[in-house]
Amino acid sequence: MAETVLQIAGGMRDSDLWITPSLSPAPPFRRIVISGGVAEYVYGREKQDFGDLGPRLAAALRRRATELDVELLEPREAIRATCIGASQYTVQLSGDTIFLSDPEVLPLRSVPAVRLNATPSATAVALAVRQGMARLDLNGGEDGGDGRFALAVHWHHGADYASLRELCAGIVSALPGVGHGHPLLVVIDADVAVLVGALLQQEFGVKGDIVCIDQVLLREFDYIDIGKPLPDQGVVPVVVKSLVFH
Repeated sequence: MAETVLQIAGGMRDSDLWITPSLSPAPPFRRIVISGGVAEYVYGREKQDFGDLGPRLAAALRRRATELDVELLEPREAIRATCIGASQYTVQLSGDTIFLSDPEVLPLRSVPAVRLNATPSATAVALAVRQGMARLDLNGGEDGGDGRFALAVHWHHGADYASLRELCAGIVSALPGVGHGHPLLVVIDADVAVLVGALLQQEFGVKGDIVCIDQVLLREFDYIDIGKPLPDQGVVPVVVKSLVFH
């Protein structure tokens, strides 16, 4: 691993390890900076062994850099944004607390969440949806991605018709093609999923599949799985996966 890193820094362009197009040609680098978790060991800032390859890879980098006469420059500011794990929790939601236009649309797996603090204003909701999609570089699949996402709605305005209608109007305004190609997935942390699903389908005429679940809290960068309804139980298994960064 250390050999490959230093060979690429030294100008090697042909490698079976590339997962993207290879870098454009550049002169060999004789002075390099290493960042990330392994760099903590390269520069001697970390001594504890966490049971991974970090210490050994760092030792190999230092040794091979010396042999190749490559100078390892130490940066003033360290970058240590290392993913230390992923957490998840599972819940089962009864049929009384979800709106599901067609059970056959399930399961849905690894759908990213677009988080929005919704207000009972269609204009504000539409703006929040567009801003949330922009933050996560989502554009409904126009860039060749699968276009799936879940609207994660933080809602504390009750279950009155007027407020929920504004919420639905904002969603439809922000997503004019909603319901075409991908299910509309709405996850609300308040007990109003059935009402929201019915409004979207019956009053706003959303075509296609709608999945609306409630009493689940999603944050930005969370991903959600929704499984098939369990036979004879009327419940849907839901898994929320959150990346944890240090």
